This record gives sequence, structure tokens and C-alpha cells, in this order.
Amino acid sequence: MKKKFKTQPNIFNVLIGFLTKNGNKIRAEKLCLSVFTQLKVKYKKNPFYIFESCIRRLRPVVAFKQKKRAGIIYKLPMLLKAKRANSLAVRWLIQSARKRYEKGIAQKLIKEIQLVYEGRSTVYRKKKELNDIVLANRAFIRYLRKR
Repeated sequence: MKKKFKTQPNIFNVLIGFLTKNGNKIRAEKLCLSVFTQLKVKYKKNPFYIFESCIRRLRPVVAFKQKKRAGIIYKLPMLLKAKRANSLAVRWLIQSARKRYEKGIAQKLIKEIQLVYEGRSTVYRKKKELNDIVLANRAFIRYLRKR
């Protein structure tokens, strides 16, 4: 079972890492495998493609970092690297899935991936909030320069 996930891109390893609890990585891999098999049955497509497209939709482009200047803390906008953007998207997906009311994390995760794939998930709100914060603080971008 480990060999299947070793050959997959980094996004799936990030998913397994976020689902791992108490060092039980094999259990997280089995969970991912069951989620992907159920997605394959439902959509008749490659489940890795479905998951990647969901992550692509959720991936933020910009974020902010906090910088203290003259006693005031500014939220400075900055571009995200692909690795950080992917991990944020996976984290948001799993957090949203854990808030759902279905029974078991596998069913919750399947339902959340389906909603994101269809474009009806609440995770989009989190991405929009982040973009709103960045747009509101774009005037402070001048503090990013080093002096």
C-alpha cells in the first residue's frame, strides 16, 4: 500500500500527513485509498485528477505576513509558493470536512471533495476572506522593502 502513495505527487503526501493522527500513517493511507476508490466509483474518472482539480480551485495565490513597524502591526500581502499554497488548500479542505455531520472522516472527506468539485463548498469562503484581507492591506506593500 505504501508504494502506491510513494509514486504520487506531493499533494497526496500532504493529504496523508494532515490525516495522520498519533503517528498512524498506515491508517491515514487506508483512509485515502478508500476515499479515492469511492470517488472513482461515483465519477468514473481518475480520483487523483478529481482531487488535484479540487486543490487547484482552493489554492490561494496571495497571503499576508505580519510585520511590526513603529509599534503598529501591519498585515503585508505576499505571493505564496506552490508548496505552501497546496498545503493551505489541503488543510482548509480537511478542516471543513471535519466540521461536517456525516458519520466517519472518510464520508466527510468524500462529501467535501464532491462539493468542491461541483463548486458548492464553504471552503471557497475561506479563500475569499484571505483575498479580502490582502486587498484591504495592499497599501502597506511598501513596508516589504528592506532598508
